[in-house]
Order: sequence, then structure tokens, then C-alpha cells
Amino acid sequence: MQILVLGSGLMGPAAAYNALADPRVTQVTLADKDPAQLDAARARLTSLLLNPAQLETVVIDLADLHAAANLIARHDAVVAALPGAVIPLGVRAAVAARTPWVDLSWPPQEELPRGRSVASRLYAVAARARGVQKYQAGHTEDDPLAWLRRQGDGVARSRAA
Repeated sequence: MQILVLGSGLMGPAAAYNALADPRVTQVTLADKDPAQLDAARARLTSLLLNPAQLETVVIDLADLHAAANLIARHDAVVAALPGAVIPLGVRAAVAARTPWVDLSWPPQEELPRGRSVASRLYAVAARARGVQKYQAGHTEDDPLAWLRRQGDGVARSRAA
């Protein structure tokens, strides 16, 4: 399974590390708009990984829908560790790429402001799009890697068909 982790702040590198600890994950791409932050995250992770070659880093601007969707489409699932304002851009690209989306940073529904309609509509579109699903951390008893493994199995089957 190939995983794309969006965001190289605090949560993104931790998600990349956890994903690479799973023997079924063959490659993790850590992507961010900020090259300096991405380089720092890679430097921290490289010393911790058994096989640093399994970690790729990519500079990406999620505002570029075409580039973001192409990057996402190369992966079996996306783990998003993004600032709230950027999440809709990532969801839009995941919908275009028809790739499962795991969101580590989306706040609980009751904490969202009333003006959340654009992001909520994007998630509604994502839920209806073939192959796109959302996992919201803390809102299920399942852990994200178990969820991703199940989604990856389904994605692998649907892409092979």
C-alpha cells in the first residue's frame, strides 16, 4: 500500500512514521507546501526509519488542483494533517483522484463554526464520489491504520478491475 501524508508539521511526520511501521505499507510520500518544513521533517524521520528509501518527500501546493489530484492518484490513500483552511483544497483533489481520505485534523462537528458550509459540502461530495471515503480521527472506535488497511484492500481490488 502506498500512502500520501499531507502536512509536515507535527502530526504529518508522526502519521508517516506510523504508516511505515506497518509491513503492508511499501511507500509513504510526505507532502507539504513549505520546503524548509518538509526538509526538517524528513531529517527527523530518516534517523528513525528502518528503510528511509520508503519515504519520499514532495513539495505541493494544494491550490493547484491538477498537480494535487495527480499526486494523490498515485497513492492508495491520503492521510491529511493540514491546517483547517487548507482541508477543502485537499478534499477537492482527493475527490478528483477518487482516493480514500483520512483526516487527522478536522475538528468535531460541534466545534465547527456555522460558516462551515463549503467544507461540509466538499465532504458530502467526497462521500458520494466513487472510491472516496473519509475517516475522521476520534470519531470511531477503529484506529486509522486498520481503517486504511481495509480501504487499501478495497482500492486495490477496484483499481485492478
